[in-house]
Amino acid sequence: MAFIGAASEPPEVRIPDLGTLDDGAVVRVRGVATDVWSSDSGSLSLVLADIMTVSTVKVVCSMGRIASPIEVHIGDELSAMGQLEVAGGRPVIWANEDDVRLISLSREVLDLRSLSLSWELFVGDRFEIEGIVIAGDAGFRLAGSDGASSICLTTYGVDCSRFLDRRVLVDAVLELKPQTMELALDVYEISLC
Repeated sequence: MAFIGAASEPPEVRIPDLGTLDDGAVVRVRGVATDVWSSDSGSLSLVLADIMTVSTVKVVCSMGRIASPIEVHIGDELSAMGQLEVAGGRPVIWANEDDVRLISLSREVLDLRSLSLSWELFVGDRFEIEGIVIAGDAGFRLAGSDGASSICLTTYGVDCSRFLDRRVLVDAVLELKPQTMELALDVYEISLC
């Protein structure tokens, strides 16, 4: 009698630990999308990060069999499975688009605490984040749910006064203001949660 088992899932490996593995290992990683782009052929490539350690891995995808691949945004938490290559100390996972899965949307993943730990991964990126609008010394700020952290909101005509002390979803770009070296969210849109 012979037993034929289904192919087992590869182990999930933390992004900071990828450099300790051999080239060719098939792995699954989980991380936050910090860069996303498509090639002329339409295939997806992205950078996933462990936002607590600021470690990253590039994921290069070949076209999948699924007619409509997932839509990926900066800040989304994803799982990717593929073959590992550690070229020059920089890990790359060669995956099929079908093996990249959305775990959580950016608004469920990113908060002010994670931004403060890994802000350099997100400067210049547009994403969604939740928080509470509060009044600051020089305008409005977005406060975290812990009440201990907040970030300046640059609103460019968006009226934040009607959202004061309310929980909101902000669509913004994270910027580092060179004059003050302060992080700010350049607001595109704001709405109640």
